[in-house]
Amino acid sequence: MIATQPFGTWDSPISAQMVTTAGVRLGNVAYAQGAAFWAEARPSEDGRVIIVKRAPGQQPVDLIGAPFHARNCVHEYGGGSWWVDSHYLYFVHWDDQRLYRVSHITASAANHHKPEPLTPVPGKPQTLRYADGCVSADGATIVCVRERHEAEEVHNELVAISNTVDNVDAETQVKVIVSGSDFYSTPRLCSDGLYISWIQWSHPQMPWDGTQLMLADLQSDRSTKNIRVITGGTSTAIMGAMWTRDKQVIFASDESGWWNVYRYSPASNDIKRLTMFDDREVGTPAWVFGTQRFVELCVGESASGLAMLVTHEARDQLQVLNQSGDISVINTPFSAIGSIAADEQGRVLLQAEPEDAGACIVLVDCQGTATTDQIIEIKQSEPLTVNPAWFSAPMAISFSSGDRQAHAFFYPPAGHELEGEKNELPPLVVMGHGGPTSHATAGLKLSIQYWTSRGVAVVDVNYGGSSGFGRDYRRLLNGEWGVVDVQDCVAAAQYLADSGYVDAKRMVIRGGSAGGLTVLRVLQTSETFAGGTSLYGVTDLEMLAGDTHKFESRYLDGLLGGSYPEHKAIYVQRSPIHHADQLSCPILVLQGDEDKVVPPNQSAAIVDAAAKKGLPHAYVLFAGEQHGFRKTENIIRALQIELWFYGRVLAFEPANNISAPSEAIGF
Repeated sequence: MIATQPFGTWDSPISAQMVTTAGVRLGNVAYAQGAAFWAEARPSEDGRVIIVKRAPGQQPVDLIGAPFHARNCVHEYGGGSWWVDSHYLYFVHWDDQRLYRVSHITASAANHHKPEPLTPVPGKPQTLRYADGCVSADGATIVCVRERHEAEEVHNELVAISNTVDNVDAETQVKVIVSGSDFYSTPRLCSDGLYISWIQWSHPQMPWDGTQLMLADLQSDRSTKNIRVITGGTSTAIMGAMWTRDKQVIFASDESGWWNVYRYSPASNDIKRLTMFDDREVGTPAWVFGTQRFVELCVGESASGLAMLVTHEARDQLQVLNQSGDISVINTPFSAIGSIAADEQGRVLLQAEPEDAGACIVLVDCQGTATTDQIIEIKQSEPLTVNPAWFSAPMAISFSSGDRQAHAFFYPPAGHELEGEKNELPPLVVMGHGGPTSHATAGLKLSIQYWTSRGVAVVDVNYGGSSGFGRDYRRLLNGEWGVVDVQDCVAAAQYLADSGYVDAKRMVIRGGSAGGLTVLRVLQTSETFAGGTSLYGVTDLEMLAGDTHKFESRYLDGLLGGSYPEHKAIYVQRSPIHHADQLSCPILVLQGDEDKVVPPNQSAAIVDAAAKKGLPHAYVLFAGEQHGFRKTENIIRALQIELWFYGRVLAFEPANNISAPSEAIGF
C-alpha cells in the first residue's frame, strides 16, 4: 500500500552510517601473475588505503598492514601511488612519502611481509614525494615521477630508482633522468628497455589544456639521450600513453576536438589515428596520476586489440578495437568505469559503478560477441541490503542555458511504498561538481540516494566546462569560471521547476571545492535558492592565487582569462568574499583543517562576512581532514548537519529528530 508523507520527512533506510560504510572506496586496478590487485580506501580506518590481491581460487589478501597507507601527495591530489610486477607490490607510504616494496608472491592473511624502503629518508617528512611508476622488464630499475619540496621551491622530475634495498641512502640509489618542465606524468618503459616515454607540460597549461608526449633513448647507466617530442603542444592534450608488446606507443589526443586513440611507431616515426569519434571520447582530465582509459588485450603471447573506456555524455562504455580496426561494444551494467587493466586471457579488470548497486571490481570477458555477459564479480564495495525501490534512477537531461545547451543527471525522490502528499512537489538539492574540470557520473552514489530516499530531489549538473562532452564544451569555462557554471546551475533548477518536477520555492544548492565557489556565486547573483552548502569551497581568488599548491597555481589563468596580479580586477569581481553583502539566505560551510588545496582561512573569511551581515549560518571545521572528508565519523556528522540545515531552510522536519549543531548561529 502506498502511503503519503511530506517530502523530506521520509524515514529512509539509507543512513549516514550506511553512506560511509558502503562507501569503502575502490581504487585503481592492476593484473599480474594471474592475480587481480586493487586499492581500497577504508573510512573505518581513517581513510587508510590498502592494496588487495586476489589470486584465482583464493580469498582476497591485504598486502600491507597498519600503519602503512598507500597514498602519495604529489600535486597534492596524488594518484598512481602503487604498481606491481611479477614479484613485488611497490607503493608510496603516506606518512613519509617514501617508495616501498613488498613481495606479493607468498602473501596470505596469516603472512604479512614487512615493506622495505627503496628511497632515501628525506630531510623532512614529505619533502621527497614519488608517484606514477613502472618497473623495467628485468626488474632492476623503477622509473617514476618525483616531486622535491625545497624551502619555497617545488621541483618535478623523472627519476630512475635501483630496485634494491641495499644502500638505500646512497647517492646512486635515485638518479634524475629528466627535468626542466614544470610537470611530468606517465613515465613508461618499452619492453626491451631501450626507450622511455612520458608526458610533460608547463605553466600555465593544465594537463587537459596542452601537453607533450615525449620519447628518449634509455642508456645502460639509466641516463637518457636523444629526447624528442612525439606530438602535442600548448593547445592539444595528450593522456594515458602506454607501450604495446610490439613496441608501439598508444595514446589519447584531443587534437580532433574529442579524445581519440592514436598509435606511434618509433621505428618509422609515424603516427596513425585509430578511432574516429566525434561525439564521444577515450580520455578524461588527468587530475590524478594513474588515469588510464585503454589497455592492450592479449590472449597468451598474442595481442588481440585494445579495450577502451569510452565516455558519451558523461556515461562510460567498454568498447574493443580489434586488430582490423573494427569497434564493438561490450554490454555491461556499468555507467561509470574508473580504472582498467588486462589479463592474458582476453579479459579486463575494471573498477566500475552500476546505477543500481555499489561500486565493484569485476573481470569482463572481451572475446567473442559484443553482447557477452561474462562478468565475474571480484569485489563489491559493500553488499547493499536496501530494497531497490528506495533507489532513484538518474535521468539524463539537457536544457537551455542562455543560447546553448547544458547537461545534468536528475534524480526524483524514490521511497519504497511512499509518495509525497497530494498537490505537493518535492524540494530540490542542486549539486555542482568540483574541479571544475571534471564531470558528474551516473553510477550509484549513496550520497545522492541519501537525499532522494528522504523525499528530496537532486540534480547533478554537468555545467559548461565539464568533461565528457568534448573539448569545446570543456573549454566553455575558460575565462568564465563563476559565470557559466553559475548560469547552468540556475538554469537546471529553473528547468526542473518550470517542468513541474520540483517546488520552485524550496530549492538549495551545494558544492565542494570549485563547486563551493559556484554555490557562493549563485547565492550572490540569484534569488533562486533558499540556502546553500559550501564544502571546502573557494571564496577568495586572490588568496587562492597566492596560497595554493604548484599544480593549480596557474589554473586560474585559464579559468579567469589571465594571470594575477595583472588581471586583478577579474579576480576581485569573481571572488565571493568581495560580494558577501549580496548574500541574502542561510549558508552552511564545512571544511577540513588540514586542507592544502583550499586553505581553511578561505572558508573562515566567508563565514565572518555572513556573520557580520547577520545571516543564519554554521561553520564546521573537521580536525584531521584534507581536501575532502575521509574519516567515518566526520562524513556521518557532515551529512547529518546538512540534513538538519535543509530541514530548516526548506521547511520540513527530518525523521529521527536530528538536533542542531552547536556551530549553528541565527537559526
